[in-house]
Amino acid sequence: MSVQGKGLGQQLQVHALILSVMLTDQSGIHAAVVDAKHKRASQYCQRLGFISCKDAMLTLYLPIATIKQGLA
Repeated sequence: MSVQGKGLGQQLQVHALILSVMLTDQSGIHAAVVDAKHKRASQYCQRLGFISCKDAMLTLYLPIATIKQGLA
């Protein structure tokens, strides 16, 4: 049974981003980083606001400040 396309991935990613923001002051986190497995996954992350690294297009990041703005 597949759960693909049911929004579970996005819910997990949002939860991880919220935890990242909560831990920022305790651990010095400056960005959330994703290593996408393929171009489609990278495009999905970009739709959520992640930015591709210039040297590694499948590595994306989202600054904590951006995450905080989105949660406000």
